[in-house]
Amino acid sequence: MTHLSKRVLKPEIESQVSKSLIYIIKTLDSDDEINNFLSTILSDTEKLMIAKRFIASYLLKHKILNNEICELLKLTPETVNRLKLRRLLAGNGFDSVLEKLETLKRNKIIKETLLKILNYAIVTGSGRVPNPFKPKSNKHKTPSIY
Repeated sequence: MTHLSKRVLKPEIESQVSKSLIYIIKTLDSDDEINNFLSTILSDTEKLMIAKRFIASYLLKHKILNNEICELLKLTPETVNRLKLRRLLAGNGFDSVLEKLETLKRNKIIKETLLKILNYAIVTGSGRVPNPFKPKSNKHKTPSIY
């Protein structure tokens, strides 16, 4: 469990502190800035803890079993169950970030596919239509003895 001071902040100060953190995070522009900020404010253990919880939430969304998540990320069953409960009660926080991650992944796949199509169009446009069923030439490969 994360350590929290026994000295309680006044609600208005707690609100201002939270708003300041959100503002700071929104102003970070580059990966380097984000990494420098996180390295300054969080210990390596805290960064790893947050990353593991995020990945566990992602795996829970994709219906990976609790015990598999525990084994893969070396989390306790209690931690995974707490994350599962948080996802049920307030899943929109996780889901909005996870959706951005999945959109980024889809965009990367689409970009790679479009580049392959473009490459094929350039090759065929030059009059050289590759035969996808013809085995590739092994002129430069050393023959296998097995």
